[in-house]
Amino acid sequence: MAKNKVVLTLLVLLVSLSVFAQDRYMIFFSDKDNVPYSIEAPEQFLTSRAIDRRERMNIPIGEDDLPVDTDYIDQVNTAGAQVFFTSKWFNAALAEIATEDLSAIRSLNFVDSVVYIAKGVKLSSAPGSFEVLDTFLEPESVNSNTDRQLEMLGADKMHADGYRGEGMMIAVFDSGFPGVNKYKPFEHIFIENRLAGSRDFIKNSGDVFQYHSHGTSVFSNISSDYQDVIGTAPKAEFVLCVTEDVSSEYRIEEYNWLLAAEFADSLGADVINGSLGYSTFNDDRMNYTYEGMDGNTTVVAKAAKMASDKGMIVVVSAGNEGNGSWKYITSPGDAMDVLTVGSV
Repeated sequence: MAKNKVVLTLLVLLVSLSVFAQDRYMIFFSDKDNVPYSIEAPEQFLTSRAIDRRERMNIPIGEDDLPVDTDYIDQVNTAGAQVFFTSKWFNAALAEIATEDLSAIRSLNFVDSVVYIAKGVKLSSAPGSFEVLDTFLEPESVNSNTDRQLEMLGADKMHADGYRGEGMMIAVFDSGFPGVNKYKPFEHIFIENRLAGSRDFIKNSGDVFQYHSHGTSVFSNISSDYQDVIGTAPKAEFVLCVTEDVSSEYRIEEYNWLLAAEFADSLGADVINGSLGYSTFNDDRMNYTYEGMDGNTTVVAKAAKMASDKGMIVVVSAGNEGNGSWKYITSPGDAMDVLTVGSV
């Protein structure tokens, strides 16, 4: 009898887990017919800097710039979704949804489709903030300088001519920026109030100064200003976005890239730097083929092309895959109208 009770308890637990299983999805909407915004009044959803960039480049404000219908968001939330981010360009929302609620959400007459993009739940519904040290710390060691880097890129001549990023806004998408809010090579950014924005898209924690150090390494090449370690554009304004989750690889990271690009665009960024690339994933059903690296297939390539169309210079990595199993360029390195950079 005791054994039967144990078995019964386990069965109930398994059923409960299956009923309440949640994953992450993109919900795509059919229209923007009733949004309370107009392309004639872009100041309601874009900063003046973003509008100025469009005007300077003769890029019109379009329907894809309009925010997602908030009534649609309310209705999918009522149907069981928990929406965390919305995409203007794709007219969609990123949400965590329990399996048993999918049917109700898909049946809503304004929902075009619901696409699975990552396993499990991860996003916070109550994002916090980050701390900036009052007294920045000295690095533990400085074992080189950036002279070779600057010379290879011609940045040394630009610096000599007085071009160090002044007046430009650069958005950096990566896996985290630990230490940027603590160490002296980055202190000048905070003293001069040149962090224009930041957002954590992988957990919605409100704190980008954590996770994996790859982002810090990339960012230091652009922004550092400390002794003989000088970035290419240390005097720019910056937008820091965490889009890459190093603990797993799902298509949600492509959508995170998209959301970050829209965020950067809305703030008026001039440049996007994304040292990230996508080809295969933990879920084989999400994998791309090399034939799909055509600039028109992957989510992130479409996002990068749209970012370029909005007037931003999009700089991405070729992929560093020469010695790996993939061996080819990764997306968004295949996107049209982006600057794809290989290693040397």
